[in-house]
Amino acid sequence: MIDPNTTAVGVATISIPIGAAIIGLDAERAIGALAGAAVFVTSVRDVGVLQRILYLFISVVVGYSATSEIIDNSFVESKVIAGFIGGLISVTLGVVIRETIEKSDTLHKWFGRK
Repeated sequence: MIDPNTTAVGVATISIPIGAAIIGLDAERAIGALAGAAVFVTSVRDVGVLQRILYLFISVVVGYSATSEIIDNSFVESKVIAGFIGGLISVTLGVVIRETIEKSDTLHKWFGRK
């Protein structure tokens, strides 16, 4: 059986360089974001292939977009490293925030849910 990690990372590994060549993406930012996203996707457990691919896509897009902000607001100067950091923490933070909100009673009290 095909491992979901291999499938998700394989799809991204093929699509990112093609996208960079066709639409003119900055290859350094794209590779860094892909690497960070791949680390996250291969470490997440208990999710299906489609959800991993979605996480990978979101993580690459946000990591690519956040590269400039990371370079401007930190000591990191490399586009690849900044893209890696953005790709790694973007979805990770989103998942942590979502899980915290789901476990919190405060929002349930605000919206009247039990």
